[in-house]
Amino acid sequence: MWFGEFQINANQSAGELIGLLQNRNLGLEIFGQFKLANSERSYLQTHAFSLIEELYWKKNDPGRTRGGQPRPSLVDSQQIHKIQLKELKANLLPQVEALLKDELLDARLLISTDGGIEATPNPLLGLLFATYMPQKVGVIDYHGPNRTYNRTKLDSVNLRIESTENQQRQHALYNSANKYANLKVEMTSAYVRHLIAEKADPNIPETDQLTTTLKELFSTFFPGKEFLGPQPTTDGRLTFMVRLGNGATHDIDELSSGEKEVVYGYLRLHSSAPLNSMVMIDEPELHLNPRLVAGLAAFYYRHLAANFGNQLWLVTHSDTLIREAVNHPSFDVFHIQSPEGSNDSQATPVKAKGELENVVLALVGDLAAYRPGQKVVIFESTEDASFDMQMTCKLFPEFEQQINAISAGNKKRVHDLYELLEAARVGGQIDTRFFAIADPDSDAPPSAENSTRFLWDVYHIENYLLDPSFLLKAFHMLGAGQGLKTHKDVIDELKKCALDKINELVTHKLSDIVNRELVSVLKLKFDPKRIDTSVALNDAIQRSRSLIDRKIDSELTSEWLLEQQQVLENSYHQALNDGTWFSLFPGRDLLKRFTGLHGRGVPYARLRDHLINSMAEAQYQPLGMGRVIHKIMAA
Repeated sequence: MWFGEFQINANQSAGELIGLLQNRNLGLEIFGQFKLANSERSYLQTHAFSLIEELYWKKNDPGRTRGGQPRPSLVDSQQIHKIQLKELKANLLPQVEALLKDELLDARLLISTDGGIEATPNPLLGLLFATYMPQKVGVIDYHGPNRTYNRTKLDSVNLRIESTENQQRQHALYNSANKYANLKVEMTSAYVRHLIAEKADPNIPETDQLTTTLKELFSTFFPGKEFLGPQPTTDGRLTFMVRLGNGATHDIDELSSGEKEVVYGYLRLHSSAPLNSMVMIDEPELHLNPRLVAGLAAFYYRHLAANFGNQLWLVTHSDTLIREAVNHPSFDVFHIQSPEGSNDSQATPVKAKGELENVVLALVGDLAAYRPGQKVVIFESTEDASFDMQMTCKLFPEFEQQINAISAGNKKRVHDLYELLEAARVGGQIDTRFFAIADPDSDAPPSAENSTRFLWDVYHIENYLLDPSFLLKAFHMLGAGQGLKTHKDVIDELKKCALDKINELVTHKLSDIVNRELVSVLKLKFDPKRIDTSVALNDAIQRSRSLIDRKIDSELTSEWLLEQQQVLENSYHQALNDGTWFSLFPGRDLLKRFTGLHGRGVPYARLRDHLINSMAEAQYQPLGMGRVIHKIMAA
């Protein structure tokens, strides 16, 4: 039945299982250990043979047991079965009783490279997996992601408990798609059963427990809505109405998909209510908005795990759900990733051990994509949030798979965040390694980079998008750039945009130089022990004023400023002639200007994103980016 969920017939052909192997040269071993609760162990010690007997009849005479009720069999057939049951009791029962003394039960399944399957015999586990008595021994209850909540029509009401158990038995693991069918019928059955029980015992509460629980659920998750429970009508029908805050009512079928996910999901889980079991829910966040997802992990733990002794497995991609579980003391969170080596575990724990690790987890944009133990790379991003990070990960997908990326904002914030986290790492407060990448802007790239702090070798990361081949194709694909015919046309137009930018660049650069010169002579320090602070500070200001005047008169003269202006202008013109303009001019500004001139109304962001997608599809990776990426990956 494990393979039935994936429509694999393990008994038909060995080749059916080969598709499960990621590496066809290596077999697959599935190993697990099960621990029984004391109540389960006690029940099995008392009823082991009766369960073995029932399993025997299922295999040899399926019609004998119908909902647990035996039917008469032929006398001669009974004699044959009686002998076989006696042998079974003599051989199998001692094995089961011996295994009941073990604290852990081992389960092992081997799939060979030719698709053959071999399971290590364990009579006790075989008996457990074939038994559906969720109030006595645990089951594996799987809730798949294909959950739909169709409108329910009450055609009939089944009051037979045995029939209900048989239906739940079929749905528990391998028929999860039908778990959520006929839930309104189940509520009706519970209501009618309660009425019958109430007639027999007047002391029973007027409202059945299920309805009471659903009312509590509404008050918790849907403030302003009240579930009225099953309501009989004069024409003999039952309605299941929900009352809104304004007094209006509607049928429970009219709830939104997200509301049904909570209500019907809990109703389904509550109606089966297994004990000491494994309850697996795939994508519990389906149909839910973030408000409903928040608190869902704790709700499921409280009502499905803690109260029933169950082990709860949630398989999710929801950042909200993961963040809640990471900070919940009763949850263990694991990130499942592709195998990188034959001995590497694909399940890596995600746990915030301290405040600083909580900070790192908070900085990661999507915790579902967080890779525990991997390097953290801090990116700059100025205009568009996370752009530098997204462009890098798009062009270098193998890099994205090996790191955790954080977008920190401008260059100063990148520097400050890196310094804070790196100091914590050096101090032993956190194990993660940190790296930082930023634009140099007008700063010259350092001659020798820090081993964990890097600058791109161009002004902006957008400079890497100034490839004439991709630009020409992008403009034509977007119905723009009619005057651009060749790569040379693109380069010439880009250089014109750069030429128009020279005066602005010179102004910015020269102002920056003068600012540094003036700041360098400011001397505002004085003896902190002086009690006349205002006088001392005024003296420092006057001294600084004198130093600034002297600096202006001796160095920052109009002649010197003109000379520096000419030097800067000549350097930019020289860059246009020798080809280095590609890295020295601000690529973001050039691309915006170029798009404005030739884009025929195409938004800059659309062109930029189109360029990145085209480069990614062509597996083009700029060399300058590659040098930085490979250094980080190799570190």
